[in-house]
Amino acid sequence: MYTKDFKLKALRQYNQEGQGAVQIFKQAGFNLNILGIRTPNRIMNQWNNALLPKQKPATPLHKAKLKAKRMASGREIKHLKAKVAYLEAENDFLAQLRAQKRK
Repeated sequence: MYTKDFKLKALRQYNQEGQGAVQIFKQAGFNLNILGIRTPNRIMNQWNNALLPKQKPATPLHKAKLKAKRMASGREIKHLKAKVAYLEAENDFLAQLRAQKRK
């Protein structure tokens, strides 16, 4: 169903670039209403298990590091931009409150 090229590209984007499985499948043009919203994650895990050698179960710290690595790229930047925008809006609001108290 999936070409070898797509599998390798998807795994690279997932493991090295930190993109989410759902995002990868959406970008590739798959209709998630047909596949199911959880299918990309399940398939990505199957492909990883097939290609990567069996390892000991990950410790919680190792899982946290993997999650941080995946977030490190685009999602983290989006998250930080949203946080900056929120804090700037909060600062503007507080400045307006201070200005009203001075009047």
